[in-house]
This record gives sequence, C-alpha cells and structure tokens, in this order.
Amino acid sequence: MKYVFLSLSVLFNIIAYMIFKSITGMNNKVYWFLFFIIGLIIAGTNTFFFIQSIKELNLSIAYPIFSAVSIILIVLLSSLIFHERLSGVNIAGAVIAIIGIVLLTS
Repeated sequence: MKYVFLSLSVLFNIIAYMIFKSITGMNNKVYWFLFFIIGLIIAGTNTFFFIQSIKELNLSIAYPIFSAVSIILIVLLSSLIFHERLSGVNIAGAVIAIIGIVLLTS
C-alpha cells in the first residue's frame, strides 16, 4: 500500500502543477481564482497521500522517488501539453534521476 500512496502523491502533485501552469495566462480573475483553489485542494491531497506513504517508507527513500518521478513526468507533460522545449539537458537530467532512484532503492 505504501507505493500506492506514493504513486497517488506523485499523480496529485503533477495534476496540481499542471493546473497552476494552465492558469498563468488566464485573464478572467474568477476562473483564475477557482482553478487556483482547485489546484490547492489537489496539492493538499498530494500531501495527504505522501504522509500516508512515509508512515511505511523511509523518508530518505520516499522523497527522492517522489521528487524524481514528479520532475520527470512534469518535464515530459510540459513538453506535450504546453509545448515547452525539451532539451538534451532535460533528458540527461531525467536519466540521472532514474539512475538515482535505482541506486537509492536497491
């Protein structure tokens, strides 16, 4: 169950940041505020699931996994959804993060 909670934490973290990015160009203050509040609720849900995961996982393992997987997926989704440029440095960083996860969890 610990990895389910950690996975849900990553999922809600990514959704929250995608919402926050999507409202950066929003001119309608009412919609901006509504989506901002939704993003905060989702970010709070992320925190809830992360806390549940670290009840059973060492923080020294859970946090690096959470951070690295979140960063990798946010970089990829930002490229696909928001058409942000994905550079060689981004790809190298993702590979290094994956190597780090493997080393930390083995």
